[in-house]
Amino acid sequence: MEREQLAGLLGDQTEACGPASDALLGGGDFVVWDGSVPAGLLARTYAVRLERTRAKGIEKPLLACAGVKQRGR
Repeated sequence: MEREQLAGLLGDQTEACGPASDALLGGGDFVVWDGSVPAGLLARTYAVRLERTRAKGIEKPLLACAGVKQRGR
């Protein structure tokens, strides 16, 4: 994948997308791996993210809607 394509995919979903796009277009390093990731690994990642955002008082409806269960619950 070319850096311009990746930068274009970032869009403006979050406040981090602009700086990430700027870093890519400015020559920042990036890696795109071929292949897939087991769903169990992604579920753990999103469960931790949901737990941490809720602990900070931030509700992330997309994480919650994804059916992510918090660890230990």
